[in-house]
Amino acid sequence: MKKIVLSISMIFFIIGCSTNKNSKNQILGNDVINKCKPSTGYQWSKLEKKCIRPFEEGVKIKSVNNYTYAAYIIYKNDKLELFSKETSPSIILNKQKENTWKKGDWKVEFLNKIYTVKNKNIILYQN
Repeated sequence: MKKIVLSISMIFFIIGCSTNKNSKNQILGNDVINKCKPSTGYQWSKLEKKCIRPFEEGVKIKSVNNYTYAAYIIYKNDKLELFSKETSPSIILNKQKENTWKKGDWKVEFLNKIYTVKNKNIILYQN
């Protein structure tokens, strides 16, 4: 009886320790895009031409529809780079007039110390 229990236990032990050869050895968070590691918060900046963390280097602008979202902007010369979930990864807007940047349907304004981000004239972000 002891031999049977011991034999069954050994079979379960061996089966439990075997590896599945069909499984992929993938390390989560080990992604690299444009030499940046998004899992650590880095994104490629077209303006800076390097990896940055928009939430550290940019100006935060809160979503008007969902308090869990935010957009971030950085400046360089007469250009503005907008990082948001709608513009993933980012877009470059050109200065149109004082405190206004635009590209296509996207527009960023800075009036009375308040940033406003619009798409198709609908306000998405503001602070």
